[in-house]
Amino acid sequence: MLVSWRVGEGRIFWSADTAWLSNARIGEAQNLDLALQILLPPDGGQVAFDEYHHGFVAPTHWWQVLRGSLQAFGLMLAAAVALLFWSYGARFGSPLPAPERPPRAAVEYVHSMSRLYRRAGARAVVLRALHRSLRTELSRLTGGAEGLSHGEIAGRAAARCGVPAGEIERLLERTADLNHIPADAELIDLARQAEKLRRRIEHATYRDG
Repeated sequence: MLVSWRVGEGRIFWSADTAWLSNARIGEAQNLDLALQILLPPDGGQVAFDEYHHGFVAPTHWWQVLRGSLQAFGLMLAAAVALLFWSYGARFGSPLPAPERPPRAAVEYVHSMSRLYRRAGARAVVLRALHRSLRTELSRLTGGAEGLSHGEIAGRAAARCGVPAGEIERLLERTADLNHIPADAELIDLARQAEKLRRRIEHATYRDG
């Protein structure tokens, strides 16, 4: 079926089937004559083909499918979302510095470590660390304590810091004795004695330096 109607100064032809224009059927009956009459009108002019069904068409964007009111609503919604994000990111006052946390004192560290060692029952570890610290301080004071006995170390240190040699030797012997682990009270007392000796050593070092 072929339908024709005039639109303005032109004419539109609509065919229900386009197979008669194919190469296989153009020679049947009067298909060629009909095609020539359509393509070559007597008054001349241009011929345009609707190639939509052949796939020659610009793709339709989803935005074009929406009506005008829906497009306006979408634009307003996008503007509202952008304004919301901007309001959350805007600053309404001067920036405040982050609160400064005071540094932890060495006493807090010592207390925390002592609690951990006490819970673990690691008195031997504390005693060994105390003895190692004592030997390091005394070695720095005397110029070297490698291979020396506790008595020799104590004698050299006593001449430099003024602490009796017997007191230094007893402290070294007690902290080196891992066969008799002291109780908490005695361990604290040993730590105090070691701290007192360390201060005397520092004083002697500054004085001689």
